[in-house]
Amino acid sequence: RVPTNTYIVTAYDVMIRAIDYFIVADDPLNPLSYQNISAEDLVADLFSKAGLTSFTYDTTYFVFGINESFDINLVSPLDYSNTIASLITWHLWADENGTIHFENRKPYVMTGDTSQPGDTVDERAISTSYTLNDDATGLLYAESEKDLRNKVVVYGNNGVSAVEQATSPYEPSGFYKATVLVAPNVIDDVATAQKTADYNLNLLNRLTYSISATVAGDPSLRARQIINVNSTKLGITNTHYYVFGCTHNFSKSGYINELELRK
Repeated sequence: RVPTNTYIVTAYDVMIRAIDYFIVADDPLNPLSYQNISAEDLVADLFSKAGLTSFTYDTTYFVFGINESFDINLVSPLDYSNTIASLITWHLWADENGTIHFENRKPYVMTGDTSQPGDTVDERAISTSYTLNDDATGLLYAESEKDLRNKVVVYGNNGVSAVEQATSPYEPSGFYKATVLVAPNVIDDVATAQKTADYNLNLLNRLTYSISATVAGDPSLRARQIINVNSTKLGITNTHYYVFGCTHNFSKSGYINELELRK
């Protein structure tokens, strides 16, 4: 910037290529088409079209287009892949080495009790010995049912649909907060629709427990870690939380991290 001689550097991870690349058929009558393909193979192939071939995944056991083919056109690989990830409650991200991950990584501490493939107890390599304590500032603890949904409806092709619901101790008896997932292109069988509904109900039928805090800057902190919280101010003793968001803030005042934690 002139005249302040300020340079602004914007950095992106490798997945920016999956946004900049656009899937568009040369012939609109002959678009990109798939049939009987697993979710992980579909995502890997879409990313490869943007030149991203370093890819690791959990085996999903979701297969799309079982009975008939489906077309993909006029969309970026990332947008379409994020739609697939949201259908099966998987998570998609790139690490600092440029590898794309497509894994069962829920946005809270995982306990391994869902029987879903890839659901691993969060006592693992991504964990850190870091402890959030009363030295943190701006501590805010919240419990919310804003994102809770205890009924999931899935619509697929040719009238295929599925419903999964459960009572919630956080809602009035007989009251259901519903969400609808529409996947007409990829889901064309009842079993896949039902599994999609089951997975999403497991993800959504729960309270959100969150902590916001500002701490002294630590370059080892990053999203998707599991850290310990031990705070008398919050009344929380040695409890693991998932790092949902981590901002590294550098200014003339110093270096701080702004954390958003989930449980």
